[in-house]
Amino acid sequence: MYATGDDPGVIVQREGLAMVSDTGVIDEAIQEIFAANADALARYRGGEEKLFGFFMGQVMRATKGKADPAAAKQRLEERIKA
Repeated sequence: MYATGDDPGVIVQREGLAMVSDTGVIDEAIQEIFAANADALARYRGGEEKLFGFFMGQVMRATKGKADPAAAKQRLEERIKA
């Protein structure tokens, strides 16, 4: 910003630093994670609630840390119980 004089918003977009809050992107990542970890999903639904942290970590990994944590947690909570 200092060197180029670009607007901060332009820099964030150009460098890919924006958070992902699009629920469609987050839902897609969750679906892929559930498909790849069906055994862990069955264990969670069977009562191993500590696996929620595993799934949350996988969502953040799949989105390269760009998912809005609050939105990701909300969508994961909704989808994991379905």
